[in-house]
Amino acid sequence: MALIVIAYPKLINSDFEWIQKYRQKNDELYYSVIKPHFTLVFPVFDYSDEKSIINHIVKELRNTKTIKFNVNHVEINKDAFNEYWHTFLVPDIGSKNIVNLHDKLYSGVLKKELRTDIPFTPHIGIGNSKNMKLIKKEASRLNSNQINITGLIDCVDICRYEDNDTITTIKKIKLQKK
Repeated sequence: MALIVIAYPKLINSDFEWIQKYRQKNDELYYSVIKPHFTLVFPVFDYSDEKSIINHIVKELRNTKTIKFNVNHVEINKDAFNEYWHTFLVPDIGSKNIVNLHDKLYSGVLKKELRTDIPFTPHIGIGNSKNMKLIKKEASRLNSNQINITGLIDCVDICRYEDNDTITTIKKIKLQKK
């Protein structure tokens, strides 16, 4: 079991449906596990005090404002832990605010969990494959179609990530309206 901190973005229905339809075809790892999301704190496996982590996240989010974002391209990323390549929807507008939120959460009791060897790219994962050529070709196709997805992060979920690939929200924190 692990703790993970994510944000399920608010999207218009047509964008959410497009993402889910794409993921159903192209995301063999996570489509059936979790809805489209931004990961803000990656799974924390080695912890002894869940309550102190939750309290830290709540405290850090206390005055955090909602984040508007816009995605107009995809990027590919090689997974640091396995043979998969990933297709990411990466925001251009709002990216800096998501990075700042990520950095803010990796302070205090979570500071030791920050992986400085892996760069953080704010993203919504939509596909994965062990075939790099396929991922590159698909990313090129998607980018030529002029993606334009606008959304809002107005809430952050602290979740348990079970060994059987079940994710359960244990605390939902609303962000402040701008």
